[in-house]
Amino acid sequence: MKIEGRQPDLPETKEQNEVDMHQFLVVKLASGLYAFAAQNVVHVALPLTPMPVPTAPTFILGIIHIQGRFIAAVDFQQWLQVSSPVSQDTPDINSIHNNNNARLVVIEGTQSAIAILVDSVVGLQSIAANAIHTTVGDVADNHNGTLIGRVGIFDSSNGPTTILNTNEIIASLINQQQTSNNS
Repeated sequence: MKIEGRQPDLPETKEQNEVDMHQFLVVKLASGLYAFAAQNVVHVALPLTPMPVPTAPTFILGIIHIQGRFIAAVDFQQWLQVSSPVSQDTPDINSIHNNNNARLVVIEGTQSAIAILVDSVVGLQSIAANAIHTTVGDVADNHNGTLIGRVGIFDSSNGPTTILNTNEIIASLINQQQTSNNS
């Protein structure tokens, strides 16, 4: 017996011209663009004044209360060691309030969630899997010689955008926090 249409028990097959698409939240930090997988972005908010944590490394701005949770607020710019057009001095949550585009982006991985301070949110972008370029090794920068968590880049209308792995970023931040506390 011939049944027309898709068989319900069989997986759908992709047509030759269909492409896997990935969604990213793109943020601007200094002169660079960075992307996080959309499924790892929990919340985007205006900057909040965090409660300071005296023993925390300088890139930890403090703790914020957002959506019923206490989350570490990270000066992502300082952690990546890039300079920003927002402030020529070392940025902090108070100086960033002068930037109307600044946002806290809450990202969540398997270990934890953090709020990262960024200069602005560019928006959500859907990118075809074949438009993402992976690289051999990490890109050199001022952060211990490598950009931790980089998994690829794509070209957008705003310029080259670096895709970051949320779990690697959070694991590295936790590791640096623990190392700082043991010093």
